[in-house]
Amino acid sequence: LISSYVDGDDEETRMMRRAMVRYMCLAQVLVYRDISIPVRKRFPTYTAIVKAGFMTAREMKKLSDIDLEYDKYWVPINWTFTLLHNARRAKKISSDVMTNKLCDELRVFRQSLQVVCNYDWIDLHVPVMTIIQFIFFVGWLKAAEVLLNPMGEDDDDFECNYLIDKNLAVRCIHD
Repeated sequence: LISSYVDGDDEETRMMRRAMVRYMCLAQVLVYRDISIPVRKRFPTYTAIVKAGFMTAREMKKLSDIDLEYDKYWVPINWTFTLLHNARRAKKISSDVMTNKLCDELRVFRQSLQVVCNYDWIDLHVPVMTIIQFIFFVGWLKAAEVLLNPMGEDDDDFECNYLIDKNLAVRCIHD
């Protein structure tokens, strides 16, 4: 959509379109660095990302200088929003409707990256069969404990003293 909605054949417009797409790719790289070991090995530092062409040295300095409590994934997305609004002010995007459409698509892209982050943060795999096995093994272990000493002092054991007292009472009835 960026190439369709941002009009112009001049160098400035072409570089603006490239920067928008590059910023979106940069956001994707920053997210994938934190969730994928191969991507982290490929881009261990911001310098490696600069060498790969996803950001310039000036942008790396800007990104490094930003002091955020949270991760900096979304900073390039904000840069893209700024470029979109600058393009609209410069009449490179012909209508507000097109600008809104581009902003909506950018939000969808950001949300999809957030979903990827969420899947990495929260493990959704529950080992159901292992949990069932554990429950059965613990149950069998408890049953085996009772069977090893059925005349012990646990609540689950036979009441031997009660049996003796009952048998004594029954014997006395017959006398």
